[in-house]
Amino acid sequence: MPDPDVTEFVLTQLRPKGRAARTVSAYLRAIGHGLSHFQRAGVILEERVAAGTYLSTPELTAFATACKRGQRKLSIDKDEASGRYSRFVEYLCWRAELVIGRTSSEASFERARLALKRFKTRVGAVAPPPDASIQSPDARGGLAKKQRENLLAVIRPDDERNPWDDPALKARNFAMVQLAYELGPRAGDVLSLKIRDTNLTRRPASVTFHRRHDDPEDPRKDQPVLKTKPRVLEISDELALALELWIDRNRANRARFPEARKHPFVFTNNRGEPLGQRGYQLVFKKLRTKFPELGKLVSHVLRHDWNDRWQDLRAESTDHSANWQREQCYAMGWADRSTMPARYASRAIAASANKKIARMNSAAQARGEKSAQERERK
Repeated sequence: MPDPDVTEFVLTQLRPKGRAARTVSAYLRAIGHGLSHFQRAGVILEERVAAGTYLSTPELTAFATACKRGQRKLSIDKDEASGRYSRFVEYLCWRAELVIGRTSSEASFERARLALKRFKTRVGAVAPPPDASIQSPDARGGLAKKQRENLLAVIRPDDERNPWDDPALKARNFAMVQLAYELGPRAGDVLSLKIRDTNLTRRPASVTFHRRHDDPEDPRKDQPVLKTKPRVLEISDELALALELWIDRNRANRARFPEARKHPFVFTNNRGEPLGQRGYQLVFKKLRTKFPELGKLVSHVLRHDWNDRWQDLRAESTDHSANWQREQCYAMGWADRSTMPARYASRAIAASANKKIARMNSAAQARGEKSAQERERK
């Protein structure tokens, strides 16, 4: 039977915030891992929470160590271990706050509040750290200039190197990849796009990305959803024409895509059903297999590439106001004060820093050569 406390936590703390199904699943796995761990250790969490003693530092240290172990391998990714630990602790603190809220006197409430505060301090002291290692400039970023040119060329339906034979799939994939390139959306943004979210009758045309968790129109078991804020973004005439060609001439072909009439989503699979995550990534897999020069191409690389191009445009501009970052946050669907721009700009920042270092070294070398020549003349 479902655990009533865990069910209440999901319904009151996660679902109202619009958390994606995968995020909810990650919380449930983390909570299950924590409950199993302390059950094996003989810790009765209900009694600890009611008494306000919670978990000691040795118990938290043992749990942090357990979070680093996987079921099939000795260790797991640092970020996964950190997330597993923090999600279970979040659940435990929520349970504690419910108990504190039921205290009968002001003195009891204050003691319970201080006990929870001390517990949170112990939690932070032994928490598994996330992966803060410095990656190489090419480990996580967009495309090189030549890769970008090759991708935009081979994805065109009229290019003889296009790896698909079916004209309808050529039209779909061109519109889909071009959309990912121009706007840098996440996979869920692309796959949850509906025909009514496109405005192709005006110029410039536009698309709207909406948050639609638990969408009754979506028959997919694993529904793709927006993880970011909704937004309206204008698109190029080329992309607008590509979308029109796919929607009006190909997707509307009932003989070719018989299931397409049953749903409003723009991109479909071979049968006309809404395209899933696996089918979307297979498009990029085929491209990188056919063209190894594209490197480790996946859909999210184009999101990094968009941000790389944004940073390049910003560097060329004489406008250095804060509007650049606010506009970047809007286009990506991030909160106004999000730290994501700095994270996505890390490769561009590193490249810019190295260029300045090279100029500094060249200037120092030139000064050294000039001094040597003056000494020789003397």
